[in-house]
Amino acid sequence: MHAVGFYHEQARKDRDKYVDIKWDNIEAGARDQFFSYSWNMVDEPYDFGSVMHYDEFMFSRNAVKGLWTIRAKPEYEQQVAVDSATRKLGQRMGMSLKDVAKVNRMYKCAGKAQRECGATVAEAVPSSTQISQISMTSEAVKIDLATTEATALTADLDSVENEYEVGSDGHLAVGKVIWNINKNVKFELRTDGNAVLTRICDGSVIWETRTSNPRDDPLQSVHLERSGNLVLRSLSGAVVWSSGTTGQSFSGSTLLVTNLGTLCIFKDDVCLWDSGGLGQCQKFPLEEFESSTIMMISGRTIKPGRSILSAQKNCKLSLQLDGDLVLRRRCDDAEIWSVRHGAGRSFNLGNEVNDKIREFKMATDGNLIMRRESGGEDFKVVIPDAEGADLRVNSNCQMCVFKDGLCLWTAQSLTNRCT
Repeated sequence: MHAVGFYHEQARKDRDKYVDIKWDNIEAGARDQFFSYSWNMVDEPYDFGSVMHYDEFMFSRNAVKGLWTIRAKPEYEQQVAVDSATRKLGQRMGMSLKDVAKVNRMYKCAGKAQRECGATVAEAVPSSTQISQISMTSEAVKIDLATTEATALTADLDSVENEYEVGSDGHLAVGKVIWNINKNVKFELRTDGNAVLTRICDGSVIWETRTSNPRDDPLQSVHLERSGNLVLRSLSGAVVWSSGTTGQSFSGSTLLVTNLGTLCIFKDDVCLWDSGGLGQCQKFPLEEFESSTIMMISGRTIKPGRSILSAQKNCKLSLQLDGDLVLRRRCDDAEIWSVRHGAGRSFNLGNEVNDKIREFKMATDGNLIMRRESGGEDFKVVIPDAEGADLRVNSNCQMCVFKDGLCLWTAQSLTNRCT
């Protein structure tokens, strides 16, 4: 089901209602395999019998000694027996009935004839009371394998240091790298002072701090402070860039690279801050954005002093009179995303008095353009193949440049603590 766009079942945003994670039992470097995301691919009931659900000892540091990593909450143990063909988490006999429903719903194929929609997922492994193993073939779902982008490794991955995270109060020095578990996205601080996420599939930079070494005061490392704030400091200690993630909820966090191709500040089984960006080469539909608020379409602009509200009026994108562009969430007054002037900002226009935005525009090519008050070079978020896209915001106030059912780019996001 990865091939048709699904993540693991236990990565759902609502998974903590149904399962417990034993973080101390997870093997080193595998914690990000147990992330929960801030969205569900489709809104279907939790499926303990999904072929995409981990078993009880997945990534255990010692399964022989019974160190479990994931279990159903006691009140759902009977539901596991009902859902799963093996009466346990992690069955691999085939797709469950709920798996079938999810795939057909995502691709809008349920109830359609094959000639209308291509081959659909029409069979599933039975429940524990109807076990009969089935065979999965390439015709089970409509996939054109010839157009699936292959991962072309452009580096000898075994030749680099095997690092997967930066712990609380940890540093990532210039020249060092951390990887996601699949080792197809890396994060590093380059010698020019720019911290970047790079995907291996095509070598593209998919997210960056857009920083450079100050004159005679070079950047030394990326530092995840004890407070949970991710910062770039120069040799003299000056803050050049910051994620702005401070407070008790972020204290003691860990920095990881996710398999989605984003940076994550992670604590207590939740990705509290997600960098967003262009993500991986292969993209999959996100149902939550299909019906979300369209904030901007090609050619629309925002002038200083003007704002755009989401349909529920919980998310507000404003070009402030001080020249800063800010997306704010009403329920907790959290600043979700911004482009500001002055050092230490997540997107920094510059430090000069006229480094302010006089117009924010979504261009016809889908790029996001911030025109400077000084008349200098535009500040741009460049998004490949985005012509005709629109800018949307979900219920968590995360923005997405959306086209043909896919998010081509996402803004950074903060976990919603309001609900």
